[in-house]
Amino acid sequence: MTYTIAHITDLHIPSPQKFEQGDKNIKRMLGHLSWERNRKTKHLAKVLDALREDLKELDPDYICITGDQTNLGLHNEFVASEKWIDDLGVSEKRISVIPGNHDAYGPGFKQNFRKFWGKWMKSDDGVKEYPYIRRTGPVAIIGLSSAIRTLPFSAKGAISKEQFKRLEQVLKKIGEEELPRIILCHHPIQKGAAKRRKSLWFSKKIRNLLAKEGCELVLHGHNHKIHHDMIDGPNGSIPVLGAGSASYCSSGKKHTGHYQIIAVNDKDFKKSKIMHRHYDRDEGKYTKGETVSLYPQTEQPATKDEEIDA
Repeated sequence: MTYTIAHITDLHIPSPQKFEQGDKNIKRMLGHLSWERNRKTKHLAKVLDALREDLKELDPDYICITGDQTNLGLHNEFVASEKWIDDLGVSEKRISVIPGNHDAYGPGFKQNFRKFWGKWMKSDDGVKEYPYIRRTGPVAIIGLSSAIRTLPFSAKGAISKEQFKRLEQVLKKIGEEELPRIILCHHPIQKGAAKRRKSLWFSKKIRNLLAKEGCELVLHGHNHKIHHDMIDGPNGSIPVLGAGSASYCSSGKKHTGHYQIIAVNDKDFKKSKIMHRHYDRDEGKYTKGETVSLYPQTEQPATKDEEIDA
């Protein structure tokens, strides 16, 4: 039997950027300028409308959203993002959400995460801390937060010491339950996947932990590209998948917006498949893309989608 998990990321939900008292800072003003000059013509509501319809039609068993739901982390953007996810019409037990660097542009972002996304960011026992654990179908979802406040022109991320300690414990615990472990992290953990100013602090430390304790899959966003990479694990390689921005539309490309569905083989996780979905600008909807093995027998180079614009 197959269990399907939709992985969508970097929604950058288009909405009016309403600045309230105390909202303005240099990073946000630079981000606002970038949005007005460039990004608002590429991240489009119609693409997200098409994504919602595609998800409703395919009805995956579970949905993972790996960060950058907002653009500047403004209050009205959090409101819009919560509404967008709610409008999917999916039970909160079937969705996991983590934040991204764009969601941490201003003060109080952690409180906003809990207020607007908390129902999708908690463990099975209701505890709201990272990493959270959600067992669903034949797998366990482990949600991390790499969202931190950074200086202008930096889009770096970090996993706190407290998260790292708990992650080690969680990996051991779920490993003993013999459930496939799927880690969600907005920033890519694999070496060289992002430019230095946009990378994850101490990613080597996380890779070393996974090489020791293992997991079965890592899902990330941030780069607005399709990644299908492999890192070392204790019993072979671990696949690391990145997806393109789900709201992106370029006038120069036929296929732009992207998300992917992992078809989990509940008998043998290594026989699972990745089904890519692309926004077709001409048809105005998401359409079927390539289907590839999660654990390739031979090396499968990553398929580039949109260039990063973090």
